[in-house]
Amino acid sequence: MGKDAHLNIQVTSGINIQVTSAINYHQAAKFMTKPSQTTMKTDNSEKSNLPNWQHLYDYWFGEIEATGDYIKERLPIWFFCDKAADERISREFAPWLEEMTDSMQTEWKKTPKGFLTLILLFDQVPRNAFRKTLTSFQFDYQARTLACEFLEKGFDKGMDAIELFFVYLTFQHHENLKSQEISVRCIQEQARRASSGHADFFEITKDMAARHYTAIELFGRFPHRNSILGRTSSSAEIEFLQNPKNHF
Repeated sequence: MGKDAHLNIQVTSGINIQVTSAINYHQAAKFMTKPSQTTMKTDNSEKSNLPNWQHLYDYWFGEIEATGDYIKERLPIWFFCDKAADERISREFAPWLEEMTDSMQTEWKKTPKGFLTLILLFDQVPRNAFRKTLTSFQFDYQARTLACEFLEKGFDKGMDAIELFFVYLTFQHHENLKSQEISVRCIQEQARRASSGHADFFEITKDMAARHYTAIELFGRFPHRNSILGRTSSSAEIEFLQNPKNHF
């Protein structure tokens, strides 16, 4: 897609959302490698030799259950700085970021769950494997662009609210107010349709979406990233970070 490409996306709430897939392109470009280094590789590998998306999907989600216990079991992988989870993701899945080929992407995009896993690979895997380094944000542009394509294809239909949460999280990770609006609106929608067993989880995610929105509204960037990105924090940002909940 070109720098000014727009996608009209019909989300599960029935609301038409116009998404600029390359919002603030020049800013986003700082955090991504050249396509030739990641998504544009080509090879003649047989499908049987390609990394299997099911392996990453199963590790990330397991067997989705509509219970609070399921959420408690997954949280160390999803959001906690769990050393064992980070080491496994770094060892087993991070190499796929460099091994990614056109044929691999095409294969994964054939099904909603495979496509979702491709988004996870670019958005979530770097955050675990390269925690607290610049590389953790390096693939955000690819992840967000894939999320736009996923939604444009209507692959969100019939998916669990927990699965779709990780699609909309790609917008929450973007230092752009329009993306934050999409994140807040769509996560609220998933909270409304989520099972009662996941209600507490979505209350927390709604609060976090609101905090991300507020940070961008106030500062135009995430203060908690400043030290990683070599940015100087303002006095207002330092005060903002005094609240531990603002360290996303």
